[in-house]
Amino acid sequence: MPPGWIAPARRKSPRIAHYDYSLPGTYFVTLCTYASQCLFGTVVDGEIQLSETGRIVNSCWLDIPRHFVTIELDLYVVMPNHLHGLLTIDASRDAASTDKRPNLNAMEGSFKSAATRKVNSAKGKPGAQLWQRAYYDHAVRTDQGLERIRKYIADNPLKWELDEENPERRRR
Repeated sequence: MPPGWIAPARRKSPRIAHYDYSLPGTYFVTLCTYASQCLFGTVVDGEIQLSETGRIVNSCWLDIPRHFVTIELDLYVVMPNHLHGLLTIDASRDAASTDKRPNLNAMEGSFKSAATRKVNSAKGKPGAQLWQRAYYDHAVRTDQGLERIRKYIADNPLKWELDEENPERRRR
């Protein structure tokens, strides 16, 4: 290192240390837009009205099982500036060797990359950032937890006015 140079602080990973994110199970994920921009649509009377960008993101989300055969989608919602989704990793769906088991991080990176490429192509803005770097995840451990998260996802558009991710709420 050059004299006087200070190494940048290492960013703390939101992932659980030493957890194998390729393990079979159900995961709840939340992915947010860069700078919390409301790019995916608006909420009108408790229902999400997707923009062109939101429709592209929605389509890319639905494509995940085509690219990751071990992943099965559950309930999800594309909100104005984030996406909540439940997905299940089921190793029994993979006829190939488990040496190359996709994990949650690989799926998230692939999804974000594909969505960003397609959105940027549609808008004619190559290189524009669509997503925040990190994402939130939670390994669902119980049936009660799964039902609680499903209700949270289903109710998310109805509660947009109170949502911490709603920039209009932050301005009030």
